[in-house]
Amino acid sequence: MCWPAIIMLLAGVGQVAFSIEEDDSAAKNIFNGKDLSGWVVDGSKTYRDGKVEKLIWSVQDGTICSSGRGFGFLRYDKQVCDFELHLEFRLSAQCNTGIGIRHVRYTGEHKTRPSRHGIEIQLMGDGNNVPDRKSTGSLYLHVPPKSIPLKPINDWNKLTVHCQGPRIQVTMNGKLIQDVDQRKVKSISAKPHCGYVSLQSHGGEAAFRNIVMKTFD
Repeated sequence: MCWPAIIMLLAGVGQVAFSIEEDDSAAKNIFNGKDLSGWVVDGSKTYRDGKVEKLIWSVQDGTICSSGRGFGFLRYDKQVCDFELHLEFRLSAQCNTGIGIRHVRYTGEHKTRPSRHGIEIQLMGDGNNVPDRKSTGSLYLHVPPKSIPLKPINDWNKLTVHCQGPRIQVTMNGKLIQDVDQRKVKSISAKPHCGYVSLQSHGGEAAFRNIVMKTFD
């Protein structure tokens, strides 16, 4: 389990997986629930816990777990253009993570970070904060979300990202928090419309599951 078992069990009561797998034959489950097949770790891969070298990214009980140590990304190893991504995420206290979309492979160079080359949808434990360009649900550094409908720490949240041409829509826990035409936002108007999708490790533990994608290519 990603962090203490009692928290996992309490948070798990009444969980419902996305129904897109049953309702839409064009959708694909891009995480098999067993291992990281089809995914690549870019950036930091391990960290030291005393004298023990541990993996930053792992799979536990059908969940992708990030220790939050180091800095790097777990990248889905297939580039996509127009797509809809569904996933569930859970944040620990002081967590700093995100979803990278339409970016190049991170090489360690600052310019190849998803938030710099493409776009990062920020995820943090800041549900009570006033939305800004760095808050949960923001197109990080560029566009604040309409609201931050984040559930309490250690609860599971649902996120949908829909990208079609220059239009980017983000829904969190059933609420539309982004509906942006890149062409109308100067700082992202030239951002690419194709690239990789990734999960970020930056600070604090995070967990991801039920990762389903539908492409419109």
